Amino acid sequence: MQTRRHATRALGSLSHLQLASLSSSPRAARSFTAVPDRYAFPSLLKIAASRSDLSHGRALHAAGLKNGLVSDPFIAASLVSMYSKCTVLSDAVDLFDGLPERDTATWNSMIDGFFRHGRRKSGFSCFHRMQLAGVRPDRHSLSIVLSDCGNSSDIKRGRQAHAHLLKNISDPDPFLATSLIDMYLKCGRLSPALRVFDSSLGKEDEENVCVWNAMIGGLRQIGLWEKSFEFYALMKSHSVAAVPATFSSLLAGCSHGGDSTALAETIHSDVIKTGLEGEPFVCTSLLATYGRCGSMDSAAKVFAGTPDKKTELFNAMIAACNASGRAGEAILVYGNMNRRSSGGHADSFTISNALAACSSSVDFLDLGRAIHGQSVKLPEGRSVSVSTSLVTMYGRWGKMEESAAVFDFAEEKDDEVLWGSMIAGLCQNKMLRAAISLVNQMLSRGWELDSAVLTSVASAAVKLEQPEIGFQVHGHAVKSGMEADTFVGSALVDLYAKSGLLDSAGEVFAAVPEKNIVAWNSIISGFGRAGDVARCVAALNQMLQSGPPPDSISVTAALVAATSAAALSMGKMIHAFQIRNYIRDDAQVGNSLIDMYSSSGCLRYARQVFEGMSVRTVATWNSMISGYGSHGHCDAAVGLFQEMQSSPAALPPDEITFLALISACSHSGQTEEGLEFFRLMTSGHRIAPSTHHCASVVDLLGRAGRLEQAFRFAAGVPPAAGGSVWLSLLAACRVHGNVEAGEAAARRLRGLDPEAHVQLWKLYGEGGLPEKAAAARGRMRAEGLKKKPGCSWIEVRGHVEVFFSGNSLSPLGVDAHAVLNSLRGVLRDEHFFSKR
Repeated sequence: MQTRRHATRALGSLSHLQLASLSSSPRAARSFTAVPDRYAFPSLLKIAASRSDLSHGRALHAAGLKNGLVSDPFIAASLVSMYSKCTVLSDAVDLFDGLPERDTATWNSMIDGFFRHGRRKSGFSCFHRMQLAGVRPDRHSLSIVLSDCGNSSDIKRGRQAHAHLLKNISDPDPFLATSLIDMYLKCGRLSPALRVFDSSLGKEDEENVCVWNAMIGGLRQIGLWEKSFEFYALMKSHSVAAVPATFSSLLAGCSHGGDSTALAETIHSDVIKTGLEGEPFVCTSLLATYGRCGSMDSAAKVFAGTPDKKTELFNAMIAACNASGRAGEAILVYGNMNRRSSGGHADSFTISNALAACSSSVDFLDLGRAIHGQSVKLPEGRSVSVSTSLVTMYGRWGKMEESAAVFDFAEEKDDEVLWGSMIAGLCQNKMLRAAISLVNQMLSRGWELDSAVLTSVASAAVKLEQPEIGFQVHGHAVKSGMEADTFVGSALVDLYAKSGLLDSAGEVFAAVPEKNIVAWNSIISGFGRAGDVARCVAALNQMLQSGPPPDSISVTAALVAATSAAALSMGKMIHAFQIRNYIRDDAQVGNSLIDMYSSSGCLRYARQVFEGMSVRTVATWNSMISGYGSHGHCDAAVGLFQEMQSSPAALPPDEITFLALISACSHSGQTEEGLEFFRLMTSGHRIAPSTHHCASVVDLLGRAGRLEQAFRFAAGVPPAAGGSVWLSLLAACRVHGNVEAGEAAARRLRGLDPEAHVQLWKLYGEGGLPEKAAAARGRMRAEGLKKKPGCSWIEVRGHVEVFFSGNSLSPLGVDAHAVLNSLRGVLRDEHFFSKR
């Protein structure tokens, strides 16, 4: 049998001293001078399972085989449970199937193992086989089944288990009542849960406090946290003494309240009154609650005030620091925990949290590697949770070779979360082919893809502009019923919106029942990119009425739409919307407002927004400088640049800053100033010029009529980046009627694009060369090239009307032409009478 071979191979790695070290009790450790007997074996197996220490668990199995202890039903049940909890279900099944005799505990361990690994069908089959084998399910068997029914919201099987309980167990105890209440509440059935609760209140003492805890905890889990506090008040009125589990449930519900910190402090005072403030479980819950509420000062006081710090308390403090973005403090707590006098022992959860802290900043990458090196020496460091955290950390910082090494050498590969983390890392690092390969391997294993995997692949398809892969993800999501998942749906909305398929994006968006802010922002951004300001603002209003509160990204997306359509009134309305709804005015919103007002020519409003911003990034200064430059206010743009350099923040300009300055000088005819800015950029700030910078310099020289200098400059640009530069020179030659220079520029353009053909045709036509103009026009027709029609738009009564040269898609086109004809008539009449 494969399990037996694994165990025998591991026997050599387990010394008597290692067996003793597994025990959490130093006294017990000193007593183990030989292989443990049948009474110590289950305890050691339980410790190995709690630490996910598969190698020691297999070695214990081998030692049991050698000493003939595996046939003992109690030890057999412990072995099955150990393999299941160490995520090696196949070994648990092999061992179970090879047992000559199975008692109730052994069957329960196997049933629990199947449910623990999500194999519900096998779990219920095992439960029925147990009864066919003549083994009667006990209270623990039924509690396992009820727990799975609750976790899976399987009310049908849950009621069947309840009926079985009533039929076969004459005196249900509080333990079973707790399981029933928990199952019904998780299935959303409050009435039967209350009936079970009422029938269980035989006496008001500690024996049935677990029933009260089941109601309090269950109500909190299904979102009825206010009801859970009402039951706590009722519990106190019945003089039932609260236990640590009671306070743990109440504290978990505090973060859902309006003033979560105040609620936590109220429960904290009750903890002190009952004398449980020193209880480790309660202290851990208090610390975790304060951390979730963002009250890190209170969390630190609880941590510092607990004299006997256990592993769980250290873990809660590290997790709280991580949740508050205090990675440095989390790593400091981890370092203190590793001291011998700390009282804590790093487990897989500790190491995973420490690695999560190292994932927050690339500055901690070397420390993460050091923790990796330390964890390899510990049994806990070989757990699947630690492997997953390592894969995530290395993937986040682009160290995919190290991430792949951890993934390949993980002891337990049959874990879907580990695979999902590897796929997410590949997607983040744009290694989509490798990610798809892993996805296919998961499918070949018969695994269902979870929302994290589907979301990662769909998001990567958007970033790499490969929407066809995203469409395949959508198809799989529909088949597996994951289309309505909030995260998958949000990723698909983003995919279709960024692909310009707004109708498809809207259909997916409508199908998601629980729309998060990402989904709303994706659909708003999609409308914005398409220039559909009206639908963009309508979605923003709908979000305010039925969705989560809009954030700065929502407002920014709507402002981008208003800017692209030059819809000033819409932009002002969005600005007012942001102010009225107290949406955070961050740098992103401020920059978008400056762009919107500048594009509409409202420089005074743009400057007011600029002056009112408490934090100005380089992009903020660039937006304002560009706004001045595009409207011919070169002196104001240069003055702002000087102010930027002399401001207290002294932000260094970037390539966008200089592009805006050169463009401003070009529009204002300040040629020498523009050339000086180009020299300052390349020599003073050592910024390599891009194609846009070079084209802007050629435009600067071309507008000034310095075509020969512009030609020499363009000739020095690398050929790979010269297309737009020579096109800019060709346009300048046309403006100045220099046919010879224009033809020379056209010859440098390999594979003329439509715009270059148009410029050359107009150059010949305006230069009095009709034959060459006709020939250029003929080449355009032969190649099927068409001039893009000129386009302009105007906002009328909140709606943007678009007009194209030669034709108009706007219904107001006829009216506009009628008005123009009327104006022509008036002008002719005035001209006639003025001559008389």
